[in-house]
Amino acid sequence: MVELQGVSKNYDGVVALRPTDLQFAEGKTTALIGPSGCGKSTLLRLIIGLISPSSGQVLFDGAQVGPGNLLEVRRKTGYVIQDGGLFPHLTARDNVQLVAKLVLDESHPREMAGALGDQAKMKNEAIQDAVRGALLGGQQGRSQVSGIADPVGAESSRSLEKYGAISTRVEELAEVVRIPKDLLSRFPGELSGGQRQRIGLMRALMLKPKVLLLDEPLAALDPMVRSALQTDLKRIFQELGATVILVTHDMGEAAYLGDTIVLLREGQIVQQGTLEDFQQRPKEQFVDEFLNAQRSLVAL
Repeated sequence: MVELQGVSKNYDGVVALRPTDLQFAEGKTTALIGPSGCGKSTLLRLIIGLISPSSGQVLFDGAQVGPGNLLEVRRKTGYVIQDGGLFPHLTARDNVQLVAKLVLDESHPREMAGALGDQAKMKNEAIQDAVRGALLGGQQGRSQVSGIADPVGAESSRSLEKYGAISTRVEELAEVVRIPKDLLSRFPGELSGGQRQRIGLMRALMLKPKVLLLDEPLAALDPMVRSALQTDLKRIFQELGATVILVTHDMGEAAYLGDTIVLLREGQIVQQGTLEDFQQRPKEQFVDEFLNAQRSLVAL
């Protein structure tokens, strides 16, 4: 499904990811873990094509990710970040529907490309930057979106049937992530951190993705909310049968949610396997040190 072949990433001489070979098993959950700056989030951005590799290639369904198939890859990929990355001036329902509307409205390729972060120059750069910024959680996108009430709007819609299907999908996902439907009319600032994260997950699942990327989605939540969401995520992953790639700092979380754990340090893979592999067969001293620093493992 997703494979990295000799993929590296450098920023002005600074190494973010060393040449890496890594396969993500289809229908399984892989947890990426390691210290800050080890390359975890860089891997996700490379997979979804938000950044290009300095060397090597990223394969999606056997095809190299590049300009020719970038939109197709992103349509098949859900992306969840900390705090949901929601537009503050749109309701929860509108946040969930936004990218799906842009993608499904085939008569508006510019808006569709902007929602998916296409690099092509587009007439409405405000929409492109705002939607892309929201997907990345960037402050630039959040500020620019304040003047955009609805990039698609009823007037530009050509198919009521498509929008009816989107509304039905929202109702279905509200049940999947266990969020009361009356909360969908609220704005992000009126929701708790856990509720915002559930809305972000709903948005990522709108197009029934084959691959789901989660970049530390639970990091900012209190322990009880985080535990409840971990339980729900595990259930959702099992029900979806999608290929899931999760970034976390918490080995307990990685072990609970992941079928495979990949530990990184300074842009390279140190070890991959199960928690038992790490505990019983550490490949180097750093593995033991990392595990010993994980207080959450006491409960395991």
